[in-house]
Amino acid sequence: MRCYFHNEAEAVGVCYYCHRAVCRKCGEFEGSKIFCPEHNMEMYSLEFTKHYVKAIDLAREAAAKGLRTQDLLAKLERDIQEASP
Repeated sequence: MRCYFHNEAEAVGVCYYCHRAVCRKCGEFEGSKIFCPEHNMEMYSLEFTKHYVKAIDLAREAAAKGLRTQDLLAKLERDIQEASP
């Protein structure tokens, strides 16, 4: 398999985020994960942080309504299913 970014190079793995093949030259290794130049660990960490902040906001909203976060999620899922065609 060839690198997505360097067609002449043999791939050593695939990006944890987008699954593109990467070579040793462009792959960024972070523990057992490999990231391509477009999806490096910083970008992945930012994406995780966005979801974490959303989860905190959801927990705060649930607390403000006197609900458990799990109950609020269940209500949101029901609302989404009812709104779907």
